[in-house]
Amino acid sequence: MRRLPRLLGLAAGLTLTVLHAADDHVGVCTHFDQGWSVPEIMPMIADLGVGWIRDGVSWADVEPEKGQYRIPAKTTAWLDAAHAHHFKVLLLLGYGNKIYADPFSPRAYARAAAFLARRLANRVDAIEVLNEPNNPDFGPTYGGKWNGKEDDGSVSPYVRAYVNVLTATVAAVKKANSHMLVVGYGAPAPATFRMIALGPPPLLDGITDHPYSGGRKLPEFIPYAATPDLLQRDGIATADEEGTYRSQCALFRVQEAKYGLHAALWNTEWGYSTALPPNEKENEVVTPEAQAVYVLRRLLEARALGVMSFYYLFRDDGGDIHQAWQNLGLVDIKLKPKPAFYAFQRFVRDFAHLEGDGTTDGFSLGRFAMKSDSTRCYAYHDAAKKNRWVACWSVEAWPRLGPFSQGINSHQPNDPAKLRLPADCQATHAEEVDYSTGNRMPLQFIDEGGGVRSVGVLLSGDPWIIHFYP
Repeated sequence: MRRLPRLLGLAAGLTLTVLHAADDHVGVCTHFDQGWSVPEIMPMIADLGVGWIRDGVSWADVEPEKGQYRIPAKTTAWLDAAHAHHFKVLLLLGYGNKIYADPFSPRAYARAAAFLARRLANRVDAIEVLNEPNNPDFGPTYGGKWNGKEDDGSVSPYVRAYVNVLTATVAAVKKANSHMLVVGYGAPAPATFRMIALGPPPLLDGITDHPYSGGRKLPEFIPYAATPDLLQRDGIATADEEGTYRSQCALFRVQEAKYGLHAALWNTEWGYSTALPPNEKENEVVTPEAQAVYVLRRLLEARALGVMSFYYLFRDDGGDIHQAWQNLGLVDIKLKPKPAFYAFQRFVRDFAHLEGDGTTDGFSLGRFAMKSDSTRCYAYHDAAKKNRWVACWSVEAWPRLGPFSQGINSHQPNDPAKLRLPADCQATHAEEVDYSTGNRMPLQFIDEGGGVRSVGVLLSGDPWIIHFYP
């Protein structure tokens, strides 16, 4: 247990010590380096229960003159606070540096990253090599299509340029501090697949990806389905024909193994905006109720698939309630928690000690009705496999109905189903937990004969997690 006791104020002025472990599989993106209030926001993130913070520092701020390195005061301030709250830190070294003729000189960038790896060895746990290299300002510097495929079928120049930066940085950081994790890529999936094919650094610790759902909204999907039109556009399949998130995770692992890399998958950005209409990305915006459900569904699937997951963003990042990218937060601009904050909090506090292997682990889901095209069902367990939990839900859109305070499940049609237990599950009691609302309901075992037991569940777009206890 890394997290130290936290004191919570009570109405009577007393304090209550609460002990729980942080969830080292999950983090949130923050903008402390862009001026967020450290005293106000850092304790709220600690209360959320995540193990990681992802924030950035500009290369130009680290190296204002050639060969002269420093840690900016604002960076030191939030890193010290993160350390005091026992967070792990993923530090993004971002942007180019105009003191060099090549503002993304691989050797110069690598030297700056190595400086950070040495100086911040006790404050930073991982360094991320640039952010979304297809976007300004890296992509336009070297040129090329966003997906890494030129009209003649060749690989875009920026793809090759980024691989040079990543390769140099991994080598330099590992030489400076062999314990520092290095993660990178983060381009659109087709471009990242091409980057890996050019030759990945063998010591790279993590492959970064930003699997926003885009206009499809549903967290089980990403916008790279292997349909004929998208295959013609991208020239490479990075997911199945449905464009499922789980298939893209699987194909990432196939791609890295093909080229001799054995790195973890890090989703260093994904999120859902609650901006109000009208806005420029209306097809990507959801209600606060839907945000809570979709965040939970992505967290559950990422945990089952063994993916590190960072939500973007902890707090809304602007005052325009109609601007999509300013309203991705778990809390609003005034630090009022949205429903997604509480769903996220319940998840990380219960799942901190659990892992999944992407399967049902012998549990089987039988359905009495068909109200949606697909379901998800994953099993999780603790290290000793004494506690085994199962999450199941329907892959369907969340309705735009009613205030959250009325209770999510009152608005979602339920689909009766039966979850059969494997023979090796010797649980003596079970309960069904709605992480969106915190509601809990004890379940009765059904003896189906022949040593087969099951429990009845009600499937909907809102995940229910069944806890089985010895």
